[in-house]
Amino acid sequence: MSLPDQKRMDAGAVVDLFTLRFQDGPVAVRRYTTGPSGGAAVRYDRQEYTPLPIALEGAGYASFGVSSRPSLRVSLLDSGTADPASWHGATVERVRTLARYLDGASEADPARHWPREAWVVDRLKRRGRDEIVWELSSPLDLELATTPRRQVLRDVCQWEYRRREGMGWEEPPADNGCPYNGEEMWDANDQVVTAGNEKDDACSRRLSGCRLRFGKEGPLPFGGFAGSARSGR
Repeated sequence: MSLPDQKRMDAGAVVDLFTLRFQDGPVAVRRYTTGPSGGAAVRYDRQEYTPLPIALEGAGYASFGVSSRPSLRVSLLDSGTADPASWHGATVERVRTLARYLDGASEADPARHWPREAWVVDRLKRRGRDEIVWELSSPLDLELATTPRRQVLRDVCQWEYRRREGMGWEEPPADNGCPYNGEEMWDANDQVVTAGNEKDDACSRRLSGCRLRFGKEGPLPFGGFAGSARSGR
């Protein structure tokens, strides 16, 4: 997001969008927002985010360049089916944008947002009657160690996936995208997508999604670091 955008007096409300990716369980991806939608879900970049009392605190860096370990606070009183107590090991991605850039808004633009942040739900910090607080691994921990080109995210593919535009596909960049161009489709939860619903085609970003598209026997162009969890800290 450009500096002029941030300094505009009429910039509007900041919206936090969270994507959680799970390695196990019936649902691979869940999306939540703390945005100013009055209880209604919001859409950004064609994805729907369900309202949830959730907040990321302490992200950034401590003094002398030491990486922080932020906290993820989630209400237990109004969490619905989110089940935040089961989030250990999940990858949390946060995108911050302005309300006017959400889908359907006057200036809708999925390219307008602050830099994406990614963390791993690492340790239960506190659990009370009203809320649960998770400690997250920082981007400089092993699972999220920064490399010159991309972050080391454990078991999460980072390649850009194709998008449906009108009657055709918008392919990702050759040097930073998934090469899949087949006719079979699956959604973000690895469920089959039928013809006529091409807009629902999305990769789960797990090895399971890669195997569906490229088979179980041959090489997989998986863009994650499946072995990083075994390296120790």
